[in-house]
Amino acid sequence: MPMDRIRLARLRDRIMSPEAAAALFADGMTVGMSGFTRAGDCKAVPFALAERAANEHLQITLMTGASLGNDIDKVLTDANVISRRIPFQSDPTLRRKINDGEVMFIDQHLSETVEQLRSGQIAPVDIAVVEATAITENGGIVPT
Repeated sequence: MPMDRIRLARLRDRIMSPEAAAALFADGMTVGMSGFTRAGDCKAVPFALAERAANEHLQITLMTGASLGNDIDKVLTDANVISRRIPFQSDPTLRRKINDGEVMFIDQHLSETVEQLRSGQIAPVDIAVVEATAITENGGIVPT
């Protein structure tokens, strides 16, 4: 990763591998992930999370702003990582597990999720995985 993309120097020592990031997740966490189809979804950490789940029980509630690229939902579903999915998905593998009752799903308008988070109607996010192009000098995220 080009270090000049992280313009707030004190954050540079926090860079870690996808596998190290996946080790931060605990069973039962609510995870927020960036994404609006393949354009902005996370490209590395979800795959490391699926690999980790191959060796240990690890299930999460996955909350996104919209659909992820089909490969992310599919990989996480095949690894049995997703116990709940909010608020939108378009992957046939995940849909099958939802319809079979293996994954809980809240199908709602995308704008309702933030309101439910703010009012405490759904569990707060424990970890957020956000794909970014850069980190600004002030620590702001420049999303992809």
